[in-house]
Amino acid sequence: MVSVLSGLKEDLTRLRDLLARGDVKQARALLKELEQRWPDSAWVRHYAQVLARPTASMRAGEQGPSHDREHAWLREHGPEYPGCWIAVLEDRLVAADPDFAVALSAVRGTPDGERALLFFQPGTPD
Repeated sequence: MVSVLSGLKEDLTRLRDLLARGDVKQARALLKELEQRWPDSAWVRHYAQVLARPTASMRAGEQGPSHDREHAWLREHGPEYPGCWIAVLEDRLVAADPDFAVALSAVRGTPDGERALLFFQPGTPD
């Protein structure tokens, strides 16, 4: 029993190491193996849920919000923020930062931030 738990612990450590390096693609591949090897592990099921690819759907007859103003702002001002995550709400900048977590935090701290458009502007900062 100890060797079984040791094997699971080693596998989970490998998975966490991949995630710490930001290698989500390899982590998902390893997770498929772990789901086969450890189908009863709550930790493996947890990671499977966390790393599952997101799904999106629209209901028939419903239309999402228009982001025309945000797209116009990005066309005009986006190139001013190369290599940054840009959050725009209507026609105003909410955040621009190379660190996604910083931009997301600013969005979450903004009234109506859930309506903001978050975009990565390619390029490298000067």
